[in-house]
Amino acid sequence: MAGPVSREELEALAVRWADPDVSAEALAESGGVEAVTKMLGINVAKGLSAEQVSAMRERYGSNKIPEKKRRSFFEHLVEAFEDETLLILVAAAALALVNAVFVSDDSGDMIEAMSILAAVVIVSGVASTLNYAQDGEFQALKQLELETVIVTRDGVQTRVLRDELVVGDCFEVRAGSKLPADALLLPSATAQGLTVDESSATGESRASHKGPGALLLLAGTRVQEGAGRAVAFGVGVSSTYGRQLAKSQGGEDDDGPTPLQERLDVLAKLIGWFGLVAAIATSTALAVIALAGDTSKLTDVSFWLGDMLQFAVVGVTIVVVAVPEGLPLAVTISLAFSSSAMVADKILVRKLQACETMGSATVICSDKTGTLTENKMAVVAGRIAATPFLARGESEHSLACPACDASDLTARISSMAQDAAGRAIIFNTSAELGRDSVPAGSGGGAADQDPKRGGGMAWLGNPSECAMLAFLDEELGQRAAQVRTSVSLGQPAAAAAAAAAAGPAAAGASADSPLGMLYRRQFSSVTKSMATAVALPEAVGAGSWLYFKGAFEVVVGLCDTELQADGSSKRLDRAAVLREFEPAVHAALRTIAVARRRVHSCPATAAEWLALEEEGGMELVAVLGIRDPLRREVPGAVAKCQGAGIRVIMVTGDHIDTATAIARNCGILPAATADRAAPPAGTVMLGRDFAALQDDPAALRDAARTLRVLARSSPDDKHLLVDTLRKDDEVVAATGDGTNDGPALKHANVGLAMGITGTDVAKGASDVIILDDNFASICQAVVWGRSVQSNVRKFLQFQVTVNIVALVLSFAAACSLGSGDAGSADAGAMQERLARQLPLNSQQMLFCNLLMDSLAALALATEPPSEALLSRPPERKGSALITGTMWKHIGGQAVLQLIVLVVMFLHPSAYAWMSVEEFRSVEHRTVIFNVFILMNLLNLPFARKVRDEVNVLEGIHRSTLFVLIWAGVAAAQFGLVQYGGSYFGTSPLNAEQWFNCIAVASITVPVGIALRFVPAPAGTDAAVKPKLD
Repeated sequence: MAGPVSREELEALAVRWADPDVSAEALAESGGVEAVTKMLGINVAKGLSAEQVSAMRERYGSNKIPEKKRRSFFEHLVEAFEDETLLILVAAAALALVNAVFVSDDSGDMIEAMSILAAVVIVSGVASTLNYAQDGEFQALKQLELETVIVTRDGVQTRVLRDELVVGDCFEVRAGSKLPADALLLPSATAQGLTVDESSATGESRASHKGPGALLLLAGTRVQEGAGRAVAFGVGVSSTYGRQLAKSQGGEDDDGPTPLQERLDVLAKLIGWFGLVAAIATSTALAVIALAGDTSKLTDVSFWLGDMLQFAVVGVTIVVVAVPEGLPLAVTISLAFSSSAMVADKILVRKLQACETMGSATVICSDKTGTLTENKMAVVAGRIAATPFLARGESEHSLACPACDASDLTARISSMAQDAAGRAIIFNTSAELGRDSVPAGSGGGAADQDPKRGGGMAWLGNPSECAMLAFLDEELGQRAAQVRTSVSLGQPAAAAAAAAAAGPAAAGASADSPLGMLYRRQFSSVTKSMATAVALPEAVGAGSWLYFKGAFEVVVGLCDTELQADGSSKRLDRAAVLREFEPAVHAALRTIAVARRRVHSCPATAAEWLALEEEGGMELVAVLGIRDPLRREVPGAVAKCQGAGIRVIMVTGDHIDTATAIARNCGILPAATADRAAPPAGTVMLGRDFAALQDDPAALRDAARTLRVLARSSPDDKHLLVDTLRKDDEVVAATGDGTNDGPALKHANVGLAMGITGTDVAKGASDVIILDDNFASICQAVVWGRSVQSNVRKFLQFQVTVNIVALVLSFAAACSLGSGDAGSADAGAMQERLARQLPLNSQQMLFCNLLMDSLAALALATEPPSEALLSRPPERKGSALITGTMWKHIGGQAVLQLIVLVVMFLHPSAYAWMSVEEFRSVEHRTVIFNVFILMNLLNLPFARKVRDEVNVLEGIHRSTLFVLIWAGVAAAQFGLVQYGGSYFGTSPLNAEQWFNCIAVASITVPVGIALRFVPAPAGTDAAVKPKLD
């Protein structure tokens, strides 16, 4: 196929290539990978040029997949009317409308019906607006979760956002990454060990092995093992993943209610049932009194369409007020507000449940590298070719022997030894020199992202490897990138054949000029090592070098000899080398050893190469001590967590002494003293020792209870630790960044993935992404989680008080109707009696419901967090939403309001106290309504504190929304009283009456303060006892 292929033609080919059943045959028909790259006009070695990128994007489209269409405001409005509360409101409006049109001649009845309908519109409008805005917030948050990929463009390795990938881009494929597009694997030695989990695309649970005859890579699938390069042919909606996503765009996202929402729903229904009982009781009491002495009304149609309809409206209104729809709303608002605000603290919440669960965390299992430390590695000490060295400024106590300055290495080590050491490192690392084009602060991260951002040339990849390669460049002048280009990443068989054919005839070539890579085993957290075999024609025969690097004690244990400064080899004194680096380990240096072995007869399979590794017999080339500085804010954050009753456990693959030193530096372990040099018993364990306890559940549980540091641990050990802690009723938050951390993150109560160094697998399994990989951000997530629970309790304390007062007051007023009032027979008289009988009419109660429910939820649920939240232990699982202290304040304020309002309404001379001329007049009832609202308005600041804090205004300057809503409600109440008129059943009050209302309502303040000095019922505020001993 010659010439540029059209988008339609490529899409047709892509569909065939992406079909697992016919992909091999279809690709062969197209001429194989080489023909495809030629068809697209791609130079695989150099990648696309800037002009080609633009042309490819214009011709075939970008890799951006259209987002699911945002739900419209109207759709949210329709959904709002599925709420039982609004349906009750509609029913009440319908009843009132029937009465106004068919029964009553009073124009006020039509106003009443219209006012209820207006309340329906307002309540549904507020709910729809909040939900619509929340949709927008979460769509904006998703934009922060950007993924990146390393591509070759203009011959340079470049990191770009996944959405910027185009057809023809040659990109890196690494263990742990999610494939960004449909692609064909480019033949190479490293690609032979590539396995991919394609279950998300094909449904097959078995891993797919890639290599000759199996070159297809599907977008959205995850690489389990190996590495390689691939060329993209299907991007965006033209990829397998894009086509599947397009088919599912019509579906609805439903994560279900959070645990707190479920508990509040139960409480809301309970309160609603009490309201229903109160409504029925109130309506029944009114009916009984109306029928007293005249049961003949039961056969009178006008009675049923008049009086009884009015009684029903009163009952429905009470139910509407009683149903606390603001409770679930408070959780939603608080979670949405917190999730959005947490981004500023470098925390991206992927699942709302995690936000509240973090507030209950009792244990945090944290990785070390990049989380507790800066993840900015640098080689500061070591031994190359039997020559110890120290970086400038490094303490001489880091090594137990005399050492030269690193800058003097080139003078002390022969060029032959320098080359040997350099090649042992360069050929056995995966980091690449390239350009980072991802903008700072994007929040994205590749599988092994370098934390140093910028857009200039830098080593991209594993931080330890980047440090080693940078050291070679800066101290030994190796120019690692140029040396590596001399290795041909061709097929292993071809490389082996070339090496065999070269033999003695290759004498004219450089003694160490490589022909190709024969084998590579990527770094594994299980083996803690990596190996690469490179074919090298020697003057005395063919063969290869097997390079090996990994954990210091593992590599040294496989070595028999050591490279010397003059290039020769001598017998290795293992004990001496181990002793020499003991101080480095205690100084919290990560020690990595590099070795090599001459292989004369190259194995034919990966299994044979692996067996060769395990035989040992290697030559130690170098030992490098790498320091990753502790983040400055970590000790303080760890101390805050411990003060909050949260145990911090460091889970690391480092040497046990290194891990202990770092744990002491950040406060996880107590500092060593002259009397106690060793850490407390049971606080530090090796991963293998912890795993060995699996057969004894009691011993495993006891070990987990005292554990602070798990060293030399694998992802399986972390998963076991999380599982053991959860079985012991701990609420566990676990961090992770690697592919194998996925199970532990999923099993934890809250999985925390690292945003910079985290693999796609880790991010996909997580509930929260820590955008800056910083432990201090994890500590802040705890604060936000506790804030959600605290804010919901604040609203609950306020809401229940309002509901109790409204329900009891309405019922008491209905039951107080005197027998002398029962004689009126017509509907108009009954309406007048009801208007005079009830202290709050339907419109006023609905207004109260709106302002004191929805807006109070908005005011209290968006309170910013306080550091004081970390001064208390976590709450016990399943603890009551309303604590004893809260019941004290709810009961105290409710009793106060009921006494004041009942006396004002029922006492014959009460109206005189308030400068009102007529008992039970509109003016009298306006005063009662005003006092009720003002008392709750003054109680609102007291609801900000649920633990008897005296200073209820503490931090109010940071609660801008609370202040605005409070002021807005006060202003709305003034306008309602002065200008509501017949619509709301109010009468304007003069200055004296306003003064009296405020004076009476102000009793709330001293009572609220006094209640803080009254002890709560014993045992009602219990929290988790911290397991810190």
